[in-house]
Amino acid sequence: MYYSEDNIAKLIIREVFAEDSGKYTVVAKNTVGYQAYTVDFNVDVDYSDKESVTSRKSLSRELSIVSILEEFAETPKKKVSEERLKELEEIVELKAKKEPEELIATITVVSETPTMLSVSEGDRIYVVERHTSDWWFVRKRITNESGYIESKNLVDSVTYTHILRDKVDEKIDKIPVYQTEEIDNRFAPRFTRDLQCIDAFVGETVTFECQVEGNPRPTITWFKHSSILKPNDEIQMYYSEDNTAKLIIREVFAEDSGKYTVVAKNTVGHQAYTVDLNVEFDYSDIESVTTSRKSLSRESSIVSILEGIPPVFAETPKSIEIKTGKQFAIEVCVSAQTKFNIRWLRNGIEIKESKRIQVKSSEDIYYFKYQLVVEKASEDDEGIYEIIAENKAGIASTTVVVYNEKKKQKPAFIQTFGDVFVEEESETTLSVKYTGHPKPQIQWFRNGKSVKASKTITQRDLNGSESSITIENVVKVNHSGVYKCVASNAIGQCEHSAKVAVISKELRFVERLQETEVQENSKTLLVVKISSDEEDVRWHKNGELIDENNTNFEFIKEGFYRKLLIRETLLENEGEYTCVLGKDNECSADLIVIELPPKIITELEDKSCVFGQTVNFNIELSKGDAIVKWFKDDKSILCLVIKKLI
Repeated sequence: MYYSEDNIAKLIIREVFAEDSGKYTVVAKNTVGYQAYTVDFNVDVDYSDKESVTSRKSLSRELSIVSILEEFAETPKKKVSEERLKELEEIVELKAKKEPEELIATITVVSETPTMLSVSEGDRIYVVERHTSDWWFVRKRITNESGYIESKNLVDSVTYTHILRDKVDEKIDKIPVYQTEEIDNRFAPRFTRDLQCIDAFVGETVTFECQVEGNPRPTITWFKHSSILKPNDEIQMYYSEDNTAKLIIREVFAEDSGKYTVVAKNTVGHQAYTVDLNVEFDYSDIESVTTSRKSLSRESSIVSILEGIPPVFAETPKSIEIKTGKQFAIEVCVSAQTKFNIRWLRNGIEIKESKRIQVKSSEDIYYFKYQLVVEKASEDDEGIYEIIAENKAGIASTTVVVYNEKKKQKPAFIQTFGDVFVEEESETTLSVKYTGHPKPQIQWFRNGKSVKASKTITQRDLNGSESSITIENVVKVNHSGVYKCVASNAIGQCEHSAKVAVISKELRFVERLQETEVQENSKTLLVVKISSDEEDVRWHKNGELIDENNTNFEFIKEGFYRKLLIRETLLENEGEYTCVLGKDNECSADLIVIELPPKIITELEDKSCVFGQTVNFNIELSKGDAIVKWFKDDKSILCLVIKKLI
């Protein structure tokens, strides 16, 4: 018997006799398990010489056959008891539950039973348990809601990117465009200022902005994932005369995170641009991110396809100061394909035309301009005016504040700011809109002390009805705290306060290494998340730096994630792995490699030979630490000399 270093095992019978015919079995076994393979061996003999045949039997195989093989040529490298194997299996199972796989929902599903989970397209989902091949028990990444969902509706991020592109492309073909007469110099849309990815905190106002050109003038359509967005009370869209398009989300929630796409299209062609919105929140306060907030969210703004081009206001009108007995006018510019119904409301009540109040309009190829002209203004004309433009494709609205110059009015805020979380060295803006007459004086305070303009703090007052402060290069010590805006005039004052929390930008581990158990020969991925998307890390095994030239290791840098990929995990890869960030910030975890039983790669073959010849049985094994045993007709063959081939 021979057993080479390249895991080739051989059984050689130097001179075969008739009684050597039978079934031969090879067993490869280590501490983890075993594999066996059986073949037939037939010896052809000349039965006319019967005496000589049987007399040779005394020289045969009796000495080579034993019931139990008591000794082996090699001692296994590593012993693992059955109890330990069972324990490892339980650990793997618990680990799978602790670190579930993250997938993405491809469609929106509304739950019909309490055990089912409602999801929206683009939701990130943790797979907790694969209950069956069709139904999985999952948990939402953001809200921690859990329930069952059909597995066919979940895919990995790479697959979802392709699915999303196909869905959006299909809907782009159905987006309507402005129909115009033949014009010269026609060209497809192109972006002259691209969208930018945005990171925001819960409660902030987010504005996506881009600029486009094209002839004829392109229509603008906004998508969240594969759903088309339409304006509502929380989402506003503007498309100015200089072809600047804006999508404004007044107050973002965690579920607003996702992929946003703007599509510019005309009769010549289209162009699309996709970016990510990442809304961050304090995961330690998970109760604040509840599904009840979703009722305030975007459901009413989502449609499957546009039936036409909805009207879009070019910009928000400015506040208007009127004088008693004088004329005033409110003017709006709307982009739309065809005429639409327009309504004017004051303090929620629709305005009727009369001799004193008239609506005038004009139009060109792409715009409709409307004026609400009021003669001989009175105190009753003050208030909040809402302009609503509506056609079968959608509805848009905007507001403007009208106030009398002589009517005394106590200041009041009509728009304020909420609590803000901002990262060090970044920028944030706090803004308010207000009314009052005489014109209120605006003061800003931080922790009770007046905020003064400086190199990093700028205060702006617009149109006598808006005020803001912008803080650049935010520093925790100088800028965190409670900010208060006070509007005051001779009649009275109002104030509004909210917190600004500055998050340290120091290098830290957001997600640390976790103990990992994998099977031998499989791939291993060790992952950490750090606070910087630029900083590099160093990887160590058992205190020694891992050589970047080692082809079995791949060092991956994806945004805030740093990953170490072991392409083929061997027993020798087991150990303690450490990820080092910066000078002395590090985290460690063990990698446990579960040894696999040997496999017979090259199997035995049935053989026949002539009496007296030498016969070789050869196998090739997957690993070199296996114990090889040979059997004839289910009885062990005792080898007087066992050799390992070199």
